[in-house]
Amino acid sequence: MNYYYIAKYFHLIGVVMMLGATLCNGLIHLSAIKNQSLTGKLNSLENIMIINKVLMIPGFILLIGAGILLISQGHFGIQKLNWLQVSILMTIFLVLEFIWGYRLEGKLEKLTKNQLRETDLSYGRTYKAILSIAIPIGSSATVISFIIIYLMLIKPF
Repeated sequence: MNYYYIAKYFHLIGVVMMLGATLCNGLIHLSAIKNQSLTGKLNSLENIMIINKVLMIPGFILLIGAGILLISQGHFGIQKLNWLQVSILMTIFLVLEFIWGYRLEGKLEKLTKNQLRETDLSYGRTYKAILSIAIPIGSSATVISFIIIYLMLIKPF
């Protein structure tokens, strides 16, 4: 049995899951920013955390696991700088961004839950400060994801 095509299939599924979750999270964040209601913000943040647990984390596992199988089955050379090495480095960076972003989204969710329980005068300032860090992380994750897909499809070098 040729495991290469099976690994390629799961690698593609992982890419779609990860990219879909990234885009969904961005849209939900926009909704949370526009929503003036704390309950609406909390619902948006809870949905983001669910998407991360259900789509993003399994997507990364499929992407990385199948990618390792593809490298071993496909006899790709990673001795010299090529599209594969760049993709691997960018994926590592993407995973680190996800971990950082996941923690920030958890803080936003916890902050909003606490605000619903008791009034905290620093809520708006703290929320905006955390969000100002989270938005560039999510934006760069989206850009990096598209660059990785471009490298996978076009293989420019």
